[in-house]
Amino acid sequence: MNDPVGSGVPEQAVQFLRENNIRAVDLMFVDVWGIPRGKRFPIEAFLHHGVMHIGAAAFTANADGRLDETPFVSASSGWPDMVARPDYSSLRRAGWGENLATVMCECVDARTQEPIAMDTRSMVKATLSEFAQLGYRVNLATELEFHVFDANWRPAWEEIGLYSLEFCAGFDPLLGRIVRALSDTGIPVENTSIEYSPGQIEITQQYDEALAMLDKTVLFKHAVRCVARENGYHATFMAKPGTELGGSSMHVHLSLQDQSGRNAFGIVDEENPLGSSVLRKYVSGLLAHQLELQAVTHPTSNDYKRSVDYSFAPTQVTWGVDNRHAGLRCLPRIGDSSRVEVRWASAGTNPYSVLQGYLQAGLHGLTEDLPLIDECVGDAYADPGWERIAARPEIALERFATSDFTHSAFGKTFVETTRALQLNELREFAAQVTDWEFVRYRTHI
Repeated sequence: MNDPVGSGVPEQAVQFLRENNIRAVDLMFVDVWGIPRGKRFPIEAFLHHGVMHIGAAAFTANADGRLDETPFVSASSGWPDMVARPDYSSLRRAGWGENLATVMCECVDARTQEPIAMDTRSMVKATLSEFAQLGYRVNLATELEFHVFDANWRPAWEEIGLYSLEFCAGFDPLLGRIVRALSDTGIPVENTSIEYSPGQIEITQQYDEALAMLDKTVLFKHAVRCVARENGYHATFMAKPGTELGGSSMHVHLSLQDQSGRNAFGIVDEENPLGSSVLRKYVSGLLAHQLELQAVTHPTSNDYKRSVDYSFAPTQVTWGVDNRHAGLRCLPRIGDSSRVEVRWASAGTNPYSVLQGYLQAGLHGLTEDLPLIDECVGDAYADPGWERIAARPEIALERFATSDFTHSAFGKTFVETTRALQLNELREFAAQVTDWEFVRYRTHI
């Protein structure tokens, strides 16, 4: 392995690549949908170039990869390149490949070197700097559910297997390989569990600093899909992969650490309904802006089929203490484990986009001291008094597109481009004749 010549690859990274006998490096970023995109560089080419030039149109791809013109990039702009610069703090072995490494990239304009308007990872970094200025580090963990199907897209098992250790044992050849791949990628696993729905699994990761956790979440999903495919299965994080199957979510457990290293959500003020005044303020911001953020927590029409009453997916703007019906499951007064679990997002979302919304909403609550709505106690679904999230994507998208908050949190170009891409998906869906329609109407209509 030759030393890089003017590539900007730091010596520490070169040493890591040498010690691990790396043959190739995947330079990765995610598009609007959260789909990993990039290029694989043989090690010599990576050390020579150090950065990746790639079409900015990657951020205007529809969910199936087809390109459309958007407010971000179009034929009139000439479909230009952007530059993806590796963030070497994220360089790691890629456990799903042999002698493979991966690194997350920050995407910048090739002329100005300013962050691309669609790069939500860069947005999150900037927002975390705002938290640092307030004296906080953001820690979080993501809980992701997914479904495993066989080679013919049938659920890997047909029975309801909630927390079944027998099912865990039966699928250990696959689950064990997934866990080893995650471990080799530097993603520690706390536990693996069989979920309620046939073929559904949840693998829980350890808490970490926010940006590191989001990177791990992207790599987690990528590794699971790669290992499943390599072993003759399919894995999907889509919200509702079958009418009779359960929904898959991305729950986010979040807390703030102050400059003394204490969990600020665990510092108790007895006059406060949530124990911590910091937690109360943060929760108030999340509640104030959830309706405007639904387009990023529910980016496809399929996500709305997960969010129905009595599904354990929240359908109202609510908070409660250890209440899994609420959109915000608050776990206060437990010291360093105090946190809020944000339960709105589906598993197939872009983690950076979702967290950019959650972080900016929390910041608004912290800085403006917004009022806190009443606690939801008991069955949230049975109470008609709570404000409900949108039942249709068109409503959520309109709120997202016309909100001053989302324009401030994401920028005008991101909001308009996201709107255009989601409208493309809705038009495509509306034009399809589904199997359900054909079976239901072919004889009687």
